[in-house]
Amino acid sequence: MAPQGIPHTHQGAIEPGRVVGRYEVVRQLAVGGMAEVYIAKQAGPGSFTRDVVLKRIHPHLARDSEFVDMFVNEATLAATLSHPSIVHVYDLVESPQGEHFIAMEYVRGCTVLRLLRRLRKQKTRLPVPFALYITLRVCEALDYAYTTPGPDGQALRIVHRDVSPSNILVGVDGQVKLFDFGVARATSAAGTTRSGNIKGKLNYMSPEQVSGRSLDNRSDIFALGAVLYEMLVGARLFKRENEAAVIKAILADPVQPPSEVVAELPSELDDIVLCALAKDPDARYQHVGAMARDLEQVALDHQWTMRSSSLGRFIQAWFTEDELGLPGGSDLVPSSMSFSGSMRSSAPRSHGSSGLRPSNESAPPPRVSAPPSGGETAPSPSSDSSGGVEGTLRAQAAPPSIDRTMVIVVIGFVVASVLFWLFAFPRL
Repeated sequence: MAPQGIPHTHQGAIEPGRVVGRYEVVRQLAVGGMAEVYIAKQAGPGSFTRDVVLKRIHPHLARDSEFVDMFVNEATLAATLSHPSIVHVYDLVESPQGEHFIAMEYVRGCTVLRLLRRLRKQKTRLPVPFALYITLRVCEALDYAYTTPGPDGQALRIVHRDVSPSNILVGVDGQVKLFDFGVARATSAAGTTRSGNIKGKLNYMSPEQVSGRSLDNRSDIFALGAVLYEMLVGARLFKRENEAAVIKAILADPVQPPSEVVAELPSELDDIVLCALAKDPDARYQHVGAMARDLEQVALDHQWTMRSSSLGRFIQAWFTEDELGLPGGSDLVPSSMSFSGSMRSSAPRSHGSSGLRPSNESAPPPRVSAPPSGGETAPSPSSDSSGGVEGTLRAQAAPPSIDRTMVIVVIGFVVASVLFWLFAFPRL
């Protein structure tokens, strides 16, 4: 969903035209439980200008040191990361009034959450090769965040802790980007984040995360496995009637192999998904690169060519221009759920699982036909500029529509013929 024109702003919203550091606010995009998002312009020497996204922590939360620390931590961690599959953070700004802003990359597209919702509404699923392509790009982002060296030359070992469909963007160019490092942490020298309050989206948490235990990269692998499962099957893996039931399912319920839920799915994916979702971290993939290699092998075996441009066309077929104009769709600022003890969210929630109150809602476009297999196959895999076994697929495009002008001409011809008949041969 994207605003149509200038959206209605809530009380206390920043007015268009206000300058924050180097950025001039254009309009508000969305409001979440923890923050609000604006599109802004950054101007430079000469004719230099670019669109950016400004994320501001809610004023009523700015007095809470925990929220401020989380917000600053997001900017600090994300700013150290420079990878094509991670949304780039440009700046952290504090206004004279004490407000905190993050300036980040503008991504025109939608979140995986929004994409899956649209597909479910039309009773269809994401083509398998697209699901693999998205997962592979997130694998690259997580591997980079965990292994890239910091200023001291040691690996940062950043654990995202909130890998979920609402935190994965797909651009109109087919680029996939992980974002929202608000609850991420760099691990200690021992290789794990310290235990404590549980933060993240409950349905994608690992068993050790819902238990409040120490985490490492294998927790993110579990979360990514849950995302992959949802993309393949079309339904959330740990969806239950309440939070207690979700926790029980994560800790104890066996995972049904995807191919038993959807018969058309390649059975080779079962082992990959189940390995990523193992309850015991030691039984999981120990490194996300190993998971990526297995996914690449499936793509090779099925001769799926995966290109970002194909995914981009798929996104454009399913969303209107107005919807794609909003960076990240309606879920750019998902509200991070913080659970401790009572399991209540520590931030106020808006309607919808993303915690967003969108500025406007627009109607869904007509259904686009897309085969579960992802369309055609090619004789050999190919690669493009984004690296790895690149993206899918020659997904089936939207069916051709009848030209509107031709319809008008035909209708006009029929009406003229009827009138001619009536006047040329009047009743006696």
